[in-house]
Amino acid sequence: MARFTVDSDQLNATMAAAYTEIQAVETHTSQLTTQLTSMESAWQGQASVQFQHCVEKWRGTQAQVEAAISELNNALGAAASHYGTTENDVIRLFTL
Repeated sequence: MARFTVDSDQLNATMAAAYTEIQAVETHTSQLTTQLTSMESAWQGQASVQFQHCVEKWRGTQAQVEAAISELNNALGAAASHYGTTENDVIRLFTL
């Protein structure tokens, strides 16, 4: 038999706080990427080419991180929503 206790309001609050932090992460990583790509016009040569390859790898990692934290927060929001309605759903089953 399944037993669980969850505070769906706390899940919602955590989701909202995480969303704010996710936006901050996206802002900061975007700023970092802008800083890194600004080197293209100021730096030329083989070392610059290698650096730009590293920047491209960073962009891929940045996209993965942003996708992962968004997926995590979306799942948290869905869990909060489901848990928030579970009790009422069960009550409706017994309403005659």
